[in-house]
Amino acid sequence: DTRPIVCGDFNFTENPDLDRMPRNASHASRDGSSTRAWQDVAETRALQDAHRFKHPARKEFTYYRPRSMVRSRLDRIYVGERLLGYVEQCCPMGVSAPSDHRPVLMHLRPAKPSTQGRGLRKLRLSSLNNEAGKAALCAELDQRVKDIQSASLSNVQFIQAWPDIKTILYEAAAKVAKKFARRKAAPPAACKAAEKEAQAAEQQLVREHQTQEDAVAAMDRAVRAHRGVAAAARAAAMPALKAAKYKWLAEGERPSPLISSLMDPPAGAGKIPCLRDVRGQGLITSGPQLAEHAVQFYANVSTQPVTFQASKQRVLEAVRAAVDKGKHCKRIPAELAEMAGASR
Repeated sequence: DTRPIVCGDFNFTENPDLDRMPRNASHASRDGSSTRAWQDVAETRALQDAHRFKHPARKEFTYYRPRSMVRSRLDRIYVGERLLGYVEQCCPMGVSAPSDHRPVLMHLRPAKPSTQGRGLRKLRLSSLNNEAGKAALCAELDQRVKDIQSASLSNVQFIQAWPDIKTILYEAAAKVAKKFARRKAAPPAACKAAEKEAQAAEQQLVREHQTQEDAVAAMDRAVRAHRGVAAAARAAAMPALKAAKYKWLAEGERPSPLISSLMDPPAGAGKIPCLRDVRGQGLITSGPQLAEHAVQFYANVSTQPVTFQASKQRVLEAVRAAVDKGKHCKRIPAELAEMAGASR
């Protein structure tokens, strides 16, 4: 057989450094003969450890010795080399209770899918981008969900019927979307005028022209008319698109905290996002304007007097009073006192 699967409690480890804890030299010597014998069998049958194939350096254990910290990965599953590409998962599951061993679960992908699905289905729901469309879609899906719940399916039956349930919900949404797609609102007057001008320009373009200048003028008119149709369509659709885009702000919704944390720059890269204008006319957000604002602020600080004149005068008067009261102190002229105060 070229696709064998061997599983069991082997009572030895092939790699004590990864599969035993704590590492003990006696385990390596004791497991040596068993390991060599099994490796001969595995080489003959082209078997590989499925867990170690999926996780080359992970430390996971299946056996826990009671009332001690000794643990090892004794329970293993070996598969043939031709099956390694189909191993989806192989790892210990659950806890060791009630036994002192943890079960090992291996999930193999099928060689060929049992059924070939239609793939990802897409729905055009732009026609439901209004209150009436959303309400109709919610009502239709709610009714279909109630019908499914009334069937009282068990968990297994629900999983088995899930492809059919998805088809039911898809068809319900497609039905509502198609219904509202037929309800095209009447185009505004600007769109009608632009389309009328485009039709007239096309008629003029297909007629025979006497001179080349007439043909060029007709071509220019047709180009301008088609651009006018596109501009009118955008202008007519923009209010509804803006209302739908920013409605979540008015309804109190907020961005995803996870996306916000991922998109926010790190704290070390933080910069001043804006400064208030000194004239009180708004906020400054441009980089060059922020730099200019900061330079002007510090320049104004540097040009201000070092001290206030009133404070300077109070200090000088206090110095004079102290000198006048001191009998053994030598008086200094007022000019020197002024110079000393100015130099501080």
